[in-house]
Amino acid sequence: LLIGAAEDAGRPGPPNQTSLRVRGFNGESEFITDLGADTVTAEISAVAAVARSLPRAMVLRYHGADGVRRAAYMQFDEIETFAAFSKLHQRAGASPQLVLHLDVGDAAAGLRLYLCDDMYSLELLAAQVRVYRSS
Repeated sequence: LLIGAAEDAGRPGPPNQTSLRVRGFNGESEFITDLGADTVTAEISAVAAVARSLPRAMVLRYHGADGVRRAAYMQFDEIETFAAFSKLHQRAGASPQLVLHLDVGDAAAGLRLYLCDDMYSLELLAAQVRVYRSS
């Protein structure tokens, strides 16, 4: 599972830096601050695009397109997450790597989660997501 390429509409760097805390189903825990994509070349940060275990919970701190700082708390549904992972790996010629895409583009719609391979994208609808304004 690759996690990365969050675009931050705010000013990068502490204390307003985009960050992600990940807790995996396997018990691993990680705090990632190098999430930004280079907006000129659209390259994913090398730290962010590292293979990881499936997440159980995540906290994303970011600036929305409207410039407001937010914190998104995500709790993944184990059955849905593993079913989506399995479905994307079942087809012939399936990519060995999946990407977790966090769509933070529309503040009114909230944060949306997708598990993607090179051909398909499955929205994770059973995940519990709460988005708050953050300081």
